[in-house]
Amino acid sequence: MIDKLLTNGIEVHQAAQPFAANGREYANAWVVLMDQPFSPLVKELFEPQQWPDLRTTPNGPPIRPYDVAGWTLPMQMGVEVAAVLQPVTAQQRAVLRPIDAATPPPGAVQGSGTIFTLSRNSNASFQALNEALAAGGQASFAKGDIVLSGLDAARAAALARKHAVALQAVAKAPADAAAIKKPRVGLYRPWASSIDEGWTRWILEEYGFAPITLRNGDVQAGHLRERFDTILIADSSQRSIMEGYAPGTIPGEYAGGIGEPGAEALRNFVREGGTLIAFNNASQFAIEQFHLPVTNLLGSLTAEQFYCSGSLLRVELRDTAHAAVQGLPREPIVMFERGPAFETRSGFRGAVLASYPRDRNPLESGYLLHPERIQGKAAALEVFYGEGRVYLFGFRPQWRGQSHGTYKFFFNAIYDSPASAKPTAALRATVAAANPQQESWRAVVAKVRADLAAILQQNRAFFAAKGQAAVDERAKLNLAVDQFERDRIQEVQDTAAGFDDAGRRKAGDMVRAMRRAAAELRTKEIEAAVDADGLAERYGIE
Repeated sequence: MIDKLLTNGIEVHQAAQPFAANGREYANAWVVLMDQPFSPLVKELFEPQQWPDLRTTPNGPPIRPYDVAGWTLPMQMGVEVAAVLQPVTAQQRAVLRPIDAATPPPGAVQGSGTIFTLSRNSNASFQALNEALAAGGQASFAKGDIVLSGLDAARAAALARKHAVALQAVAKAPADAAAIKKPRVGLYRPWASSIDEGWTRWILEEYGFAPITLRNGDVQAGHLRERFDTILIADSSQRSIMEGYAPGTIPGEYAGGIGEPGAEALRNFVREGGTLIAFNNASQFAIEQFHLPVTNLLGSLTAEQFYCSGSLLRVELRDTAHAAVQGLPREPIVMFERGPAFETRSGFRGAVLASYPRDRNPLESGYLLHPERIQGKAAALEVFYGEGRVYLFGFRPQWRGQSHGTYKFFFNAIYDSPASAKPTAALRATVAAANPQQESWRAVVAKVRADLAAILQQNRAFFAAKGQAAVDERAKLNLAVDQFERDRIQEVQDTAAGFDDAGRRKAGDMVRAMRRAAAELRTKEIEAAVDADGLAERYGIE
């Protein structure tokens, strides 16, 4: 952050001694004095933005910002900033020294041993990790730490200095260390211009993840698990991902999106143990194409019901020990820009990683209309799917390369796929203990049979009615069948999403049977001798 200030001509000082202000002392502090030419820019970057309540008439709707309304730089970068509210005295100024460049803390190796540990709290730790693995070293994760081995002392010291990280040399690795490997990262790049993909690619390259570009044809070709551990899709609409440019509007080789063949290839990739990461509105693509038991609560709301064109919101981590949030503060600030907020449904397997505060407005800087719509709702999810998982981030953790404070959301997610057997081992243990798949399947079949019983009664009411009563009963029958096809079929598909091939085939057979039953209940009178159980048996719904 100091580099960015200096680049823009802002004068920065560093305290040679603890800087006393606001009734406390700040050690190793950088100080930005406001009696300088660019002090207005400092206020613009450091202070929270507050959008005014503008209305064309006293009781009219608010005038909303059309673009990003909150960009407070320290919030994005996870930097603690304190305003000095009293004039800076000569005694305070005496300990300050102007700087021309930000000097990072000196990286060093402490202790003795051939194993080296470093905290995951710093983004630079991932640069050191990726460089160590690229050089042939080995690594593992243990309780918030990265553990490196296979490096000599000179190489470890060079890594520490280069990336300004502290390495601790120890005699042996922690007992809970889980081995990891260099993740093979694919980044989807549509032919339609994607600024978010460009920022994401730049960050991944800067931090040593070496992403491989995936175009539409690369995805559609399949066999993705053979080449990748993690695939990331930056912010994009489902329509753009699936359809891309319309044929005839652009040369043929650039038309279209991944289509159903690409979506199926991605589903197979995750079923086989891969990790899919979706940023912001790409989450909706994953939810719908993977039939995840997750709802975007904001998808059907108008701008009058909820609006946030780009602001900084506070979220709360549900479990700070979860692998996907290691190194993050308990309450990170994220950039929310016209994205989703999640609610899990029946059959959900995974974890809520972060949610918006339940009892207070999450807005920290910018503009947020009707915050109550998202209070207590999920902002980030890990969803188990087959042998792999899908990470849904309802925000942009890498927004324009500025949100350094939330990079670790996706850095951790990238490494979580090859890092261990999770979720496979953990999930199999859970299934062995309680067999939740069987329980969830029994539950959804029971709902299907109950709905069919209710529709059967409505079928008989319609065929027994005459005149206007028959018109009314027909409307009720159509409504019941429509709801059955829309909701219950979707629930069957959601429940089976994480099943094995045999389970998914069984679910597919059931969906086809449900559609046949719905068609006949809508158009044919069911014989009086057939009861609800007999109807379910007729169509093989069990």
